[in-house]
Amino acid sequence: MGGSWQHVVVGLAVLAAVAWLVRRRMKKKGCDDCALAEAVRKQPVRTAADPSGAAGKGGPSSGTGGAGTDVTRALVPLLAGLAALAAGGQARAAEPPHNLLLIVVDTLRWDHVGAYGHPHDPLPAAAALAARGVQFERAYSTAPWTKSSVASLLTGLYPSAHGVKNLNESLPASVTTLAEVLAERGYRRSGVVSNLLLGEGGQNGFGQGFERYEESSAAGGHNSVSSEVVTAQALQLLSTYARGEDPFFLFVLYFDPHYNWVEHPELGRSSPEGTGTLRGTPHIRELTARRDQLTAEEIDYLRDLYDGEIAYADRAIRQLLAGLEANGLADDTIVMLTADHGEEFRERGWIGHTRTLYEELLRVPLVVAGPGVPAGRLVRDPVSLVATAPTVLELMGLDGAGLSFQEPSFAGLVRGEGGAPALAFGEVDFDPVNPRNEDKRAHKKTIVVGNWKLVRDDPTGTLELYDLTADPAERSDLSRERPDLRDRLLALLEEREAGARSTAAVAETRELTEEELERLRGLGYVQ
Repeated sequence: MGGSWQHVVVGLAVLAAVAWLVRRRMKKKGCDDCALAEAVRKQPVRTAADPSGAAGKGGPSSGTGGAGTDVTRALVPLLAGLAALAAGGQARAAEPPHNLLLIVVDTLRWDHVGAYGHPHDPLPAAAALAARGVQFERAYSTAPWTKSSVASLLTGLYPSAHGVKNLNESLPASVTTLAEVLAERGYRRSGVVSNLLLGEGGQNGFGQGFERYEESSAAGGHNSVSSEVVTAQALQLLSTYARGEDPFFLFVLYFDPHYNWVEHPELGRSSPEGTGTLRGTPHIRELTARRDQLTAEEIDYLRDLYDGEIAYADRAIRQLLAGLEANGLADDTIVMLTADHGEEFRERGWIGHTRTLYEELLRVPLVVAGPGVPAGRLVRDPVSLVATAPTVLELMGLDGAGLSFQEPSFAGLVRGEGGAPALAFGEVDFDPVNPRNEDKRAHKKTIVVGNWKLVRDDPTGTLELYDLTADPAERSDLSRERPDLRDRLLALLEEREAGARSTAAVAETRELTEEELERLRGLGYVQ
């Protein structure tokens, strides 16, 4: 039996070497600039009718024909021989699937993280995770506010497909969540959230598929701090999972960087005496009402308060990751750290989020670490968080075939193999529940391809085109100077939009209670 297994090991080594040669040969024959819109257009959005997409799982390198076809055919006898050899001895147990810890920090701008260049890093947990994993330089949320973006994160669907686009809409029961997919595969599933938009006693639909969905930390409201409570609840769950045999999925959302911003003088992140007319914790309604009168120094003060909240969340995240290690779970757990959206500090005349699709709101940090993930790798291609579900399934060693995700996995980018389209599509269709909030109404779409970004205002049809390399602040609209590129990106945007709408679920709309409306006023969503 020992000799048989020696042959298996040798055979597997040969198989790995041949697979490496296949990837290398296909890379050499790949396109020179896959970031161009024409190249990416060949990879259509996935729909329920065609869940695999034209490109298939893993992107353009997984199609039939081409450089790797003959070599792939040659692998069939080798695989058959290995199977026969293994059958002759004692069967080896398959490697168990990996766990998943998905950490989302609410309202976290990418450029307020040290791993992305912030000079006074309030989130060193991200840098530490990136040192042993992969950092995505340009990750994008699908929407500039929590309900829409987290729904995409947990379903693999764009907002137009999952239907959650407004405050009074809930995730439909007809939509399959990542937790439900993992339930079918024998996983334990828990969520710990601290944003009331994801809670409300399960009425918002985000608890689908979870065995335990803890939302008690959201009860404190917008002036409370919750990160320590969230971590304490998550650590209890990790301790339970460590004593069991089943793999687990733990979803954790930290709310504190969302306004209102509470001072943390113990962290040295803000001035106790305030700045100008601002003292302590300004209410978001006051800030939006006075946004045109705030001085540059006062805006800086708000940024300092914001960084202090990020630092407070960071301390709790580091405690959570230490607990993962202490429970002996780190070596078998995929960890993903990201955000649901960013925040605007008057870059477009507003304080807060929801209204636009510019970089300060849609671009988010993304770091992945764990088994099979190379250490210290930086990916510069744009990716969308809508592909989170298929990506983590692949990294966990699970088969996602047949599931209706709207973009393919970017696990190949994690491993350095390529294979995902270098694009990101985002949208906002926000209709305020209160007529006094008309200034928050927004209907816009955007597409990022390579270094180019197109933004469309739906009511007017106005288009804006930006070169994000030369103009990262999106101040120089090139839509008139580059009509050819503008039109190509518009066609790609419309293709993604149509694909999402072709599988649209009917959102569950409900009447918000007066208590819910009051809490939403505290969050700045309702006046």
